[in-house]
This record gives sequence, C-alpha cells and structure tokens, in this order.
Amino acid sequence: MKLLGKINFKFIFSLLFLICFSLLLLVQGPCRISYTPPLSLVIPSDLLIEDSWYGIYFQGSYVGYSHFFMRTKTLKEGGGYFMRNVTNVTLPVLGTVQKLALEVSLSLLSNYRLEEAHFKIRSHRYFLRGDLKKERGNLYKLSINTPSQNFQKKILLKNEIVASLIVPVTLNY
Repeated sequence: MKLLGKINFKFIFSLLFLICFSLLLLVQGPCRISYTPPLSLVIPSDLLIEDSWYGIYFQGSYVGYSHFFMRTKTLKEGGGYFMRNVTNVTLPVLGTVQKLALEVSLSLLSNYRLEEAHFKIRSHRYFLRGDLKKERGNLYKLSINTPSQNFQKKILLKNEIVASLIVPVTLNY
C-alpha cells in the first residue's frame, strides 16, 4: 500500500511539474526573456528597400518632383537604415516664380533609434539648414544655419528618439 502511495505521489508530482513547465512556455511578458533581432539584421546590407519618384502638380500644372529612397546601412556604417527625400519645385511666390529645393534625410540605428537627421531648404535668395546628431546616450546636438545666424545647442532628453515605422511614409510625401 505504501508503494502504491509513493507511485501515485510521484506520478501526480511529475504531472503537476509538467503542467507548470508547459504553462511557463506560454507566458508572455516580463517573466519570459526573448530576443527579436532587428529587421536590418535579416535584410542584406546595402539593400535598397524603396526608390520612388513622384511628379508634383500645382493647379493642374507640373511644378517639380520628389524622390524618396530608403536603404539598409552596411555593417561598416553601423547597420540600421538611411532614408532621404529630395523635393525640387518651381512655385509662384508673391508674384514671382521661385525654385525651392527641400531635402530631408534620416540615419537610424538597427533598433530604429535616431542617429542623425538633416534638413535643408534652399531658394535663390535664402537657405535654412538644420542638423540633429546623437552624441551619446540621450544627449543630442542641434545645429541651425541661416544666412543671418548660426545656432547650436546641446539637448538632453529623458529618452532616446525612436523613429516610428511610419517615418518612411511621412518622408515619402
């Protein structure tokens, strides 16, 4: 009788252990440690992800173009993504026709954190250039250049800047 009790106890204990262990495998959240590699590790380096050209029309007339491209950066570049949008338009402004060139580029790390960003707008008589570069941790350096002034400031943020996956869509238009 004692032997049967020991076998039942071992069987029940083993069954409970197996059930608990199986439930641990199904747990999602802080109890489970997992690693999801960044998408840029799966995509071959220097792969052109998108290359789009668009015509720009104003009141039914062609006024310029926009070019967007996105590629993965090589391991020598540190991995991650590079995106750029270049837009050139000729628009009537205050009674005269002006050529405007706009360029926006982003360099992201493989975890979509911002490494650096550049913004330029140029016309015949004016330009504005802005740069935002990550120095270390949550410290960024902002530089703005215009014909009349150069401005630099270091900014300490609470968190790093993480680019949304919608960034390519917003730069694309």
